[in-house]
Amino acid sequence: PLVGQDDRAFVAGRLADQGDAPRAVVGLLARDGIGVADPLLRRSAVLDSVDLLAIIATTGSEHHRSIATRDYLGADV
Repeated sequence: PLVGQDDRAFVAGRLADQGDAPRAVVGLLARDGIGVADPLLRRSAVLDSVDLLAIIATTGSEHHRSIATRDYLGADV
């Protein structure tokens, strides 16, 4: 990536609580390393059940654990 991990983590942390965050950016960062993705996986309302299922299908257990801590998970997740 052209942007360093610390900068990506900063942006992810800021976007995690923004309901109007750009979906494409959130989706990309949510698939990044867990140090970047964690706040988005735990808190982003931009990620719906379909997004979360796609992330689960393409990531590992660290991402799955973060998703499991969300306040709300649809029955399909």
